[in-house]
Amino acid sequence: MPDDIDKLILAELRQDARIPVTSLAQRVGRSRTAVQARVDRLESSGRIQRYTIDEPGHTRDSDVGAVVMIQLKVRNRSNELMAQLRAMPQVIGCYGIAGDFDFTLIFAKMENEDLKHHLEAIYSLDAVRKTQTHLALYREF
Repeated sequence: MPDDIDKLILAELRQDARIPVTSLAQRVGRSRTAVQARVDRLESSGRIQRYTIDEPGHTRDSDVGAVVMIQLKVRNRSNELMAQLRAMPQVIGCYGIAGDFDFTLIFAKMENEDLKHHLEAIYSLDAVRKTQTHLALYREF
């Protein structure tokens, strides 16, 4: 089971799989040697299986863990909310939508306990009136 530092490393690598280990070490607050050892361990344990590219408009089946719809209390507070959501590396997409909700978030696949933690953080944001969460089971196309 990865610890908090491993989770930070994985989140950073999800954002940029080509990040130099020195930069990664600075971001997670550990030495380059310690981070390299953790990355090696994550690779050998299968937590990191490959490094790949992202193409606009394409996500892999295993990328999406949950879809979270958000309704705002006041629509003009969306800039504040966007800044808070951008700081969450687990949010891999955000779409403005029409209907009863204002935004749809796409969350990376993660452990249920981690998802629960991130959902609770979103529920507690001042701009959020209500949310609705759907877990992605598989991708049809």
